[in-house]
Amino acid sequence: MFVSLFEDHKVSVRSETVEADAARILVQYHRFPGTNSTVAHASIDGFELAVETSPCVDPRNFREDLGIKYSTERVMEKAKSKLWEIHGAGLLTLMKHYQQKSTVEQFIKDYGHIYNIQKVEDATW
Repeated sequence: MFVSLFEDHKVSVRSETVEADAARILVQYHRFPGTNSTVAHASIDGFELAVETSPCVDPRNFREDLGIKYSTERVMEKAKSKLWEIHGAGLLTLMKHYQQKSTVEQFIKDYGHIYNIQKVEDATW
């Protein structure tokens, strides 16, 4: 959905915003007894972002350190993707709100530190 108040502006989530949140992600691990799988759970302030597993077929090959490594890589990738979605949805909601109650200049003043907002002709991204 396009928000007409911003028709002369390009608006996007700053990568620094997502990276700052990603730095706050807590990853916890668990190996369920009797399995050869490591489970990684990513959350921020108790809000679940993603869950991934790293299974091993042959128990003789199971190495918990590798399970943690691979499940962490996957869960962090998935969690960062979720953060982009959350910030994108938040941005659209804010844009709709400002469409009804304010101006682009006020939006920039309030949220310019979180979102990229530039006139189309000045946009560098």
